[in-house]
Amino acid sequence: MLEGTAGLIVKLLYAGGLRISEAVRLRVQDIDFGFKQITVRDGKGKKDRVTPLANNLRVPLQLHLERVALIH
Repeated sequence: MLEGTAGLIVKLLYAGGLRISEAVRLRVQDIDFGFKQITVRDGKGKKDRVTPLANNLRVPLQLHLERVALIH
């Protein structure tokens, strides 16, 4: 069972339909918790798209962003 950042990325891949390259290039401003969506930039075909943010990933993503903010 994957945990931590790797586990979070795998969950994003599965729940959000993201490709590996899209998931590792995500930025904080690409995640919209209010509208529950993720904006994928320069995806397949160099096109932008929007994918839904799974409800079960909202809290883990917010916690991850808070931990990273403390580091930086």
